[in-house]
Amino acid sequence: EDAAGDGEHLDIILTFLLVVCLGCLCVASVWLGLEALLVKMTILHFASVTSMEEWTLKEWLCFASFLNQVAGMIDVSLLEMHRLLLFKFGGGTSRWSDLKVRCCLEYFSLIARKVRADSDPCALGRLRALAEMVTLNGDDLQRLPV
Repeated sequence: EDAAGDGEHLDIILTFLLVVCLGCLCVASVWLGLEALLVKMTILHFASVTSMEEWTLKEWLCFASFLNQVAGMIDVSLLEMHRLLLFKFGGGTSRWSDLKVRCCLEYFSLIARKVRADSDPCALGRLRALAEMVTLNGDDLQRLPV
């Protein structure tokens, strides 16, 4: 009994340490992200004090690269997937309701069951099925017969 109790305490301690480490990693990631944003805004200080007509080529390139980075924050494939699902399940109103969301969830459950049934029962097959579900995109969704 003591060995089982010690193992349980060890699991609790390891879980606690994992949560603390992941929390620290999240805080550090947010901190570094804010620091990077501060650096970028410092580099772009000229945009607030100089008119656009007076910008040099280097300043235009800095501004264009910043706009490119901001545009890169938008996940176009996720937006496309949302629009496709709304088209498929939104009905005539093209608005989400509780029933339509449940239908969409059932649709993904059906896809997951089909992918799982077609995969090998071994661990590698399950991993491949998971990879197929995670990488499902708008093109794949449009090719599905269901």
